[in-house]
Amino acid sequence: QRTLNFSSRTIIQMLPVIFPRIFSKPNLSPRNTRSLRTILFVAGMLLLAGCLVPETFESNIEIRPDGSYVFRYSGTVVHAMVAAHLKKSRRLSAADEKEMREAAAEMTRKGEAKQASYLGQGRYKLLVEDERKPGQAFELFDTFRVIPATDSTITITSDKIDEKSKKELVSIGIKIDGTLDVSLPDNAEVIEHNATKTPRLFGLLGSTYRWEIGQFDQRPFMKIRLRPES
Repeated sequence: QRTLNFSSRTIIQMLPVIFPRIFSKPNLSPRNTRSLRTILFVAGMLLLAGCLVPETFESNIEIRPDGSYVFRYSGTVVHAMVAAHLKKSRRLSAADEKEMREAAAEMTRKGEAKQASYLGQGRYKLLVEDERKPGQAFELFDTFRVIPATDSTITITSDKIDEKSKKELVSIGIKIDGTLDVSLPDNAEVIEHNATKTPRLFGLLGSTYRWEIGQFDQRPFMKIRLRPES
C-alpha cells in the first residue's frame, strides 16, 4: 500500500545542518554556493516531499461503519527549503522554477497527488484523495495522521511541533490557515476530541466535527470506537 509520509517537522530542523552555508551567510554569491536546483537534485524527490508544509486548505476524512475511510486534501502547500532560500536570496532562477514545475508533474505521475500544479515561489496547489481499507493507517504532512487499532478504535492526530521548528516556519514566512472535517458513521462512539466545532443537537443535524487550524501548534486530535454493526 502507498503511504503519503511527508514529514516537514524533521526536515525543517535538519535544514541548517544539511546546508549550513545557506542558513549562516546573509549574502551569498553564485560563485560560493550551489544553486537551489543542484541542492534539490542532490537531496532527491524524497526530500522534496518531506519539505512540503500545508498553508491554505480544506480537508476532510469520511469514516465508514466498517472502519474504512476516505481522506481528501484540497489547497496549497509550500516547499520549506525554497521558502528558506527565498528569505536569503529573494528570487529563484529560471532553472529552479523549472525543477519545481517538474516536481509537480512527478507527484501526479507517482500517485502522490490526484492533481498538482506549481504556483511559483515554491508553492503548489494540490488535490489529494486516498481511500483506505479497515485497519490501514494514513499520514500526510505530519498534519494529518489516521491510526486504526485492533481494539476497534481509530485515532486521528498529528505530531506536536516544538517551539524551535515553529519559529523557523514563521521566520521564513510560512503561515497555516485551513480546516479539517471528520464525518462519523452512526456506530461511532467519540472517546476524546479537541475539535473547534461539534455536531449540533446531539448529532441530529449531521455528525461532522470541524477543526479550524490557524496556528502551527493547533494539532487536531480525535479518538473514536466503532461499535459492531447490527
